[in-house]
Amino acid sequence: MRLFVALVPPEELRRDLERQGRGLRALCQRGRMVPWENIHLTLAFLGETDRRAKAERAMERAAGAPFSLRITRPGRFSGKKGDLWWMGVEECPPLRALRRRLVRALGEEGVWLDDTKSFRPHLTLGRDLRPLPGADLTAWAAACPTNVWRAEEVLLMESRQDEGGLRYIPLSRCAMKK
Repeated sequence: MRLFVALVPPEELRRDLERQGRGLRALCQRGRMVPWENIHLTLAFLGETDRRAKAERAMERAAGAPFSLRITRPGRFSGKKGDLWWMGVEECPPLRALRRRLVRALGEEGVWLDDTKSFRPHLTLGRDLRPLPGADLTAWAAACPTNVWRAEEVLLMESRQDEGGLRYIPLSRCAMKK
């Protein structure tokens, strides 16, 4: 199974982010938008592994108290096929501490991380986007509202490819301790 550990915003916020993504897509000649069901913040990408039980134990050990996260303005990572657009998530001490505890616990459980990039918290809106000539992405980005959401659980997710595209399926949830 292809697994990752994530925080998932509430449904209402994910649906709003999907709407913002549709506004971005209208300014592009091509690209794939992330459906609201797949919007998440990756804490650790585990890749192909059969160590689900170990990952779940690590999540239990790493979960701390719930905390609030602030969504900031959009940004992008440039790639060969096109840009990946995202909404930034402001780093805060509880998020950084959760990530640190999780990485340590996964290592102690013998779960190899497939994370080679530095941790940049974000919520992906679209992939392989190519803006239309003259599209005013600056105005679109400035119109995107910031938001706050409360992280109350950590999820182990499976990334599955099927005829409908990529789907992220929650396998288990670990409530953050009050």
